[in-house]
Amino acid sequence: MLEKDAIQHHFDGHCAGESWYGRLFARIYDPLLAAAERDSLGWHRRHLLNQAEGRILEVGCGTGVNFGFYHPDRKVDAFDPSPAMLAQAAEKARLAPAQIQLEHCGIDEYQPAHTYDTIVATLVLCTVPDLERSLARLQDWLRPGGRLLILEHIRSHKKRTALWQGMLRPAWACVGQGCQLNRATDQHLLQHAAFQQQELVYFQNSLPFMRGVFLRRPEPKQEPRLPIL
Repeated sequence: MLEKDAIQHHFDGHCAGESWYGRLFARIYDPLLAAAERDSLGWHRRHLLNQAEGRILEVGCGTGVNFGFYHPDRKVDAFDPSPAMLAQAAEKARLAPAQIQLEHCGIDEYQPAHTYDTIVATLVLCTVPDLERSLARLQDWLRPGGRLLILEHIRSHKKRTALWQGMLRPAWACVGQGCQLNRATDQHLLQHAAFQQQELVYFQNSLPFMRGVFLRRPEPKQEPRLPIL
């Protein structure tokens, strides 16, 4: 991982290997979200990240929108597969009150040195190719009792809205770097055996959203085997 004072040059140097659209998407990402952030998304980020404590991992940090919301005494490991996104995240990491360490990799490549007390995933589970596999990895990285903090747009609970989300999904994924407009992330988490809901709030921005806190359940106790006589 790279410290604040070394990361900008590192990620700038890797941007040339990314597609022109990936570089463009990274450049316009913050402006595209600006209105939603002013509306209510920024408030929900702040509320969610106030609960980040202990060893913190941010999954798919993108341009580093969350970095300014962490408490000053926090230390955060963060990764993203896009060098262009990380180049912008590096600038925000330099200005952030918390200590941020960045790594260039995807969720399938990340190899943590330890488990975490808090894992943050905001607007990223909509994009991972295999949600169940990604949740399994988050489960492995989170200590029992640790918190998974989620902010995500989701499939609407209203049938008509969910229908047009499904119709728009292919075009949305093409424009949004694989983002799945109608992914029911909330239902996946609610039905996942490893995670227990602690807080779940639904709200409407430009899309239906969820803000959630899920605890990693303890490992089931193994009953001692009786000796065979």
